[in-house]
Amino acid sequence: MRGNYKVSKDTTKRVLFFGTPEFALPALDAVNEAFEIPLVITTPDRPRNRGRVTPTPIKKWALELGLEVFDPEKINAPESVERLRAANADFAVVAAYGNLIGEEILLLWPDKILNIHPSLLPLYRGASPMEHAILEGDELTGSSIMLLERGLDSGD
Repeated sequence: MRGNYKVSKDTTKRVLFFGTPEFALPALDAVNEAFEIPLVITTPDRPRNRGRVTPTPIKKWALELGLEVFDPEKINAPESVERLRAANADFAVVAAYGNLIGEEILLLWPDKILNIHPSLLPLYRGASPMEHAILEGDELTGSSIMLLERGLDSGD
């Protein structure tokens, strides 16, 4: 457990977790502490660290936690959507997943997909919010949690 929190685990709720980089690790820990995670979704293994193909930080940690990992090339492909549906989850949490989640997936859990975004929205929507905060010299920053909808970081 990476955070300083303690909650009772609700094993009646099943939550999918979408994430890729190190930023998402505390969120994965928090969700895993509170709910059952039938499936962790991340991006495929890619060349990193001097060209060696390595798993994402989320994949490595999820496997250490004993969680099932799904890392499709195309998350919105029909077979990927079916795999998500088959996980029989109640809702989903997204933390820096790195791919746009399409309409078919959004319809699996309408108004039940939370996105953790590393900026105080509406500032710095998009792929590199932390870098933009640093480049702009912001003295205050944080994270936002919003309902996911079509579009990049555009939900309530």
